Amino acid sequence: MSMSAVSLADEWIPIRPGTDTAMMSAMAYVIITENLHNSDFIERCCQGFDQSQMPVGYENEESYKDYILGTKDGITKPTMGRRNNSSTFRYYTQNCNRIRHC
Repeated sequence: MSMSAVSLADEWIPIRPGTDTAMMSAMAYVIITENLHNSDFIERCCQGFDQSQMPVGYENEESYKDYILGTKDGITKPTMGRRNNSSTFRYYTQNCNRIRHC
């Protein structure tokens, strides 16, 4: 593990109480849309991530990826009608080294 990984491993992202799910959805949105996830791991170890991995009996249900991207209802979950939390998360991750209080 690199020294930068060690020094940045335990960073606290200050968010408002009750917004944990919005932050996680924003993180998932960025990870999915920027293709930052490990597809091999997801294919081997996960069910329900996308339509190709839906469990038996749930093939016609909404996958996690479809939910986050708003494929069926047209609402991307990081925004949910409010400000774009995914852009906030992207800004935070891109500027963390300059901010230094993160």
